[in-house]
Amino acid sequence: MHSPPPILVLFDLDGTLLDTQDAGIRAYESAGSQLFGNPFSYRDIPVHGRLDSENYRLGLDRHAPHLDADEHEAAFKARYVRELERIGRESGGFALLPGIGELVEELAARSDVEVGILTGNWQEPGRMKLELGSLSPGHFEICAWSEDGTCRIDLVPVANERYRERHGIAPLLTVVIGDTPRDVECGLAHDAMTVGVATGVHSEVDLVEAGAHLVVRDFSDPAPLRAFLDHHAPSSEG
Repeated sequence: MHSPPPILVLFDLDGTLLDTQDAGIRAYESAGSQLFGNPFSYRDIPVHGRLDSENYRLGLDRHAPHLDADEHEAAFKARYVRELERIGRESGGFALLPGIGELVEELAARSDVEVGILTGNWQEPGRMKLELGSLSPGHFEICAWSEDGTCRIDLVPVANERYRERHGIAPLLTVVIGDTPRDVECGLAHDAMTVGVATGVHSEVDLVEAGAHLVVRDFSDPAPLRAFLDHHAPSSEG
């Protein structure tokens, strides 16, 4: 019987896999302006590394605090998805960050690795971003989305449980890869190994200070991550 891959590698999406050029922020602002009135600016709202649901509430708290967030979330989400698709199509899709296409293919081909997604995106726009970035959602069997928690730290246990549901056992090693300190912190909170990649708004220094076990500028050279996974791979003995 084929053994489950012992390593679960979870990628963040925006700023890690894809250069979305802050399309999500622009879609938040457009959706909010249409639903709640201008202005609906996210200027100076720290959105990076948060869940879509958190960012929606931060915007509403600033611009329409008299409204009930739960009551209006479904309408905002639907309008946000529409605006995000428009922005993505108008920009010709989203570019893969350096080395990502080759890296995902390499990891997906490894018998000891299961590749997944751990992201603050709601599921529908998250899958849309993958498609607009020409990344097959089929590469990512295990996914944790904004709908799965109230903050990012909630998502690692969700991904591990989905791995368990798929394979019957827990992963022996979970690795969280992301471009923000919040990606690092959510992995550390659950004893996952963490990899910081400085392809978003945060520097390598920021990611080192957050406690990432490995920090790289980008994945144009996959060798550091390959060596990291090989070094930390669970022993096949016992």
